Amino acid sequence: MQLTRLIYVSNHSGIEDTSLEAILEKSIINNKIDNITGLLICSGEDFIQLIEGGRTVVAKCFMRIMQDERHRDIRIVFSKPVDSRLFPEWNMQNVSASQIRNEPLSKYWINGLFEPDEMSHKDIEELFIFLSGDIKKI
Repeated sequence: MQLTRLIYVSNHSGIEDTSLEAILEKSIINNKIDNITGLLICSGEDFIQLIEGGRTVVAKCFMRIMQDERHRDIRIVFSKPVDSRLFPEWNMQNVSASQIRNEPLSKYWINGLFEPDEMSHKDIEELFIFLSGDIKKI
């Protein structure tokens, strides 16, 4: 199996907690079946998500996301082969962007806001790498 990491950004224009919970519950079920792991960061307007797994199942997962009306203006940040997972224990986990608004993460905030569209690909990957090591401190 070729382990693949895909990171994408989408807009949700203000999702309700119940809709977010429904996304997470369904994602956990599907991802366990497909051996996909990852992390979803939700801000007031945007999602940024990292998913990891076999290349084919990650592609199928992303196709489901593209068909989900709660995701709009979906943009792939990158997709690439990797040697190991950043979040091996989580079929899916959610972190609110407001939970990561502290040092040293302030460098990922632009004009006081979490704006994934304004972040470089390098910064986005660094953010997920940082979160993979420090998620319990959030």
